[in-house]
Amino acid sequence: MNDRLGIEPDSGLDPLMVHQLVSAILPAILTAIVHVKEVAMRAGGILGAAVLAFGMGAHLVAQSTPHSAVVEQLDRVAAADDFNGVVSVSRAGQVVLAKGYGLADRQAGLPNTIRTRFRIASVTKPITATAVMLLEQRRALSLSARLDSFLEDLPAAWRPLTVHQLLTHTAGLIQPSPAERTPLANLLDQRPLIVALQFRDRPLVAAPGERYVYSALGYTLLAAVVEKVSGEPFDAFLRSQIFKPLKMNDTGPMGPDATASVAVGYVRNGDALQPTAPDFQFVGAGHLYSTIEDLQKWDEAMWRDMLLSRASIEKMLTPVKPDVGYGYGFNIARVENRPMHGHGGSVDGFTATLERYPDEELTIIALSNINRTPVHNIAIKLAEIVRGN
Repeated sequence: MNDRLGIEPDSGLDPLMVHQLVSAILPAILTAIVHVKEVAMRAGGILGAAVLAFGMGAHLVAQSTPHSAVVEQLDRVAAADDFNGVVSVSRAGQVVLAKGYGLADRQAGLPNTIRTRFRIASVTKPITATAVMLLEQRRALSLSARLDSFLEDLPAAWRPLTVHQLLTHTAGLIQPSPAERTPLANLLDQRPLIVALQFRDRPLVAAPGERYVYSALGYTLLAAVVEKVSGEPFDAFLRSQIFKPLKMNDTGPMGPDATASVAVGYVRNGDALQPTAPDFQFVGAGHLYSTIEDLQKWDEAMWRDMLLSRASIEKMLTPVKPDVGYGYGFNIARVENRPMHGHGGSVDGFTATLERYPDEELTIIALSNINRTPVHNIAIKLAEIVRGN
């Protein structure tokens, strides 16, 4: 499998393999709970206050500041990796640790905080899969249904593709290169199906169902299916069915209106960091921005059966093939006989990962606004720190 953590192969990053994790008992969480009002200011659309304390929204419980030794270890990891972004750890619905590092906007001097908005790249995919499973749960669609039962004017090769194959990257669709994506930003109509049909003349790279081939194009077609079945634009469906109920007020689609409120992305040029302009990303595959607060809300809702039934979750976490660790929008692995599932991703100037260890009810999120940041490796180190290793 080329894309264990969902980092798109054409992003410029080497595909990351799931590393061995050291399993141990999570240290006892401090029992003293301190409720301190977070002091913050909004400048240029980005929260620029230092994180003094944090109180999470619905379904998340405020925790006291973690033990200073844990924070000190995390600070050393962040310094060693030159980390610029935010990290969080939550366990059993409670926030153990959340902290920002570096700057969201270097020119304005705005720091990264737990409410800074980041582009989340392919961490969008499990959210798209959640939307599809909501419709399947409501019996509005079947996972075995053909694509041509929903959409018209499809090329012949796409018609028999199933929802299941699109979700699991086994439809045999291409993965458009960055050069092929760039002109799509100039399309006057950027609805998912219209964008996808720009590649209608490209042949399949594998027979449907034959093997895993990572494809953002497949998730854009899923967004088109959601639009057709629900009768509303994809982003409107996400907002009404997922974001609004969970009070994910800082999550949404990238676009001209959103750019000013999202952290500035940077690329390394030697020893210098240069800001990047937002690149084109397929709707449903990598087009969302979010915060660690909002992603924690989504994570908690998913595993507490607030959005989907346990049966739907089990479908999502079933590997498509014995030798392929991918289900419906999630990478799936066993590490020292412990299950782990999540997704990562990268776009110009941003990297992201969300990793869940269900046996421990432990979720780690790392978001960065500098390209090529090893967020997965940082997440591994963070897991070891909070486990006391």
